[in-house]
Amino acid sequence: MQTGKKAADSAKESTTNMAASAKSGMDKTKPNVQDKADQSEEQLSEAELRKQHAMIHNAAEKDAKAAAAKAGVKIAGGGTRSATTTTTTGTGTGFNDEK
Repeated sequence: MQTGKKAADSAKESTTNMAASAKSGMDKTKPNVQDKADQSEEQLSEAELRKQHAMIHNAAEKDAKAAAAKAGVKIAGGGTRSATTTTTTGTGTGFNDEK
């Protein structure tokens, strides 16, 4: 009977260890998943800001061209201007003329 009790205790201990190991794994994974979600959210926010900046820039450029045309002023070069934004890595140069 003693052998059966030891086997049951051993099985219970193994089951408890497996559950603790699984819980530990989930606890370790949860912050990683949350960090990735936060990074994705941050990237989406940056992308949205770039999009809004470009839309505002394009609207201002359109208004400037319309005002210039109304005033009879010809815009030299006829080129377009594109905007780049600074990201968290510090790249980006501002406005660049394209001709």
